[in-house]
Amino acid sequence: MNDFEFTGRIIKEAREAKGWTQLQLADALDVDIRTVRRLEDGTSKHGTEIFLKCVVTLRLSADICIYAPRDETGLLMHRLYQEMLQLTPQQIERVYKSALHIREWYDQHPEIETWEDYIRYMGKSDEEQEV
Repeated sequence: MNDFEFTGRIIKEAREAKGWTQLQLADALDVDIRTVRRLEDGTSKHGTEIFLKCVVTLRLSADICIYAPRDETGLLMHRLYQEMLQLTPQQIERVYKSALHIREWYDQHPEIETWEDYIRYMGKSDEEQEV
């Protein structure tokens, strides 16, 4: 998917998550409904001003819109970001630290796939675990 299609998917998902119609978003952005349709279907070569209006109005992450992969991973990043906006800063930090810790642990232990693998690993001595 290209940059405009990717941003369009994000805009559409964010609009729907707010429960807004395309007309409501058009009114909030002070644009014609056709502009919103083109934004969402990725056929609009929108400028910076309309992009920034979308970022502010829909509380999008400009960083994700610009730098995330143009695939399902990028869309997942957007969805997680939207969910995390509902949390307090302390809760966001807890989720971040927990996910980072677990991700690093599993990256270092790719052989751990089941509970039984984990029990076997934990039963080893410290020296055996470092090998």
